[in-house]
Amino acid sequence: MQRLVAFKDYTTICSSAPSEILALTGLRARDLILARHHERIERNLGLLTGFMVKYEALFSWNAPLAGTVCFPRFKPDSIGTAEFCRIVREEAGVLLAPSRVFDYGERHLRIGVGRESFPDALLRLSTFLTSRRAS
Repeated sequence: MQRLVAFKDYTTICSSAPSEILALTGLRARDLILARHHERIERNLGLLTGFMVKYEALFSWNAPLAGTVCFPRFKPDSIGTAEFCRIVREEAGVLLAPSRVFDYGERHLRIGVGRESFPDALLRLSTFLTSRRAS
């Protein structure tokens, strides 16, 4: 065990030179990088807000005050969020996290809005919900 601890210290005591250079490059371009991320997050939050209005019979939520994650309540009692997330993953190809993963019961979902692919995922989820409503 002592050899493993020593090896871990040896391999993680400081960053590699390429990592330090990449970090420095990122810090020098922080305004550009942050602006791009903020634009994406604002766009995605706008899309999610419209989605939540459209599907207010299924979800209630509060938009995140900071960060890129929200935890809307899933209203239907006929199915738990774990089962709902499984079906959405299998049929729509959208990955959501059920609240039980976070020790928070069965009524909420974790949705992240920070990814570039969020609009596509939200469209697939909306198409799935609309087709379920029609059938």
